[in-house]
Formats: sequence, structure tokens, C-alpha cells
Amino acid sequence: MKYLILTPRGLFPADTGGKIRSSNLFRELAKVADTTIVSYQSAEDSPAALEEMRQCCTHLELVEWKEVKTLSPQFFPKLAGNMFSNTPYNDAKYFT
Repeated sequence: MKYLILTPRGLFPADTGGKIRSSNLFRELAKVADTTIVSYQSAEDSPAALEEMRQCCTHLELVEWKEVKTLSPQFFPKLAGNMFSNTPYNDAKYFT
């Protein structure tokens, strides 16, 4: 069986319950199945965190992405541009 896992953020550092549960689940799943994780990679992701993610899957595919910080000067034009969209801002921010 093959699994494709899409995640907008890295799993490490595992500093929340969701990240801890997900990383443990993916690590166990990778022992019995071919798993691929596709995740955005930001400048804040450390090499150690990426190496830990590689332990949780068979294949790791990273997509370069830079998040616009909330309340930054770049945030407000993006938010205003999304006001008349059918897509919620939290989803639309992942599209370029």
C-alpha cells in the first residue's frame, strides 16, 4: 500500500500535541507501507527538523514557501485581495 501525506507545515520540532501524534503515526505507518510526505519548507526549518521528518516516511518532498507574517506590511494587501474570494484566507494563502 502507498500513502501520500500532504502537510502545510513541518512536523518538527514536535512542540504541539498534533505534531507529536502525527509524527508517531507516520513513523509507525512508514514501517509497514510506502509513505510519501509532501510539505512546505520555510527558512525557519532547521536541517535537524528535516532529518527527523525523513525518519517518519519513505520519501520526503519539500516545496519552498515563504509565509507572510500576520500584521506585517505584506499581510494587509493579501488579506484585502482575498475579501471577495470564495476561498477562506487560511486556505488561499497557500496558493501563489
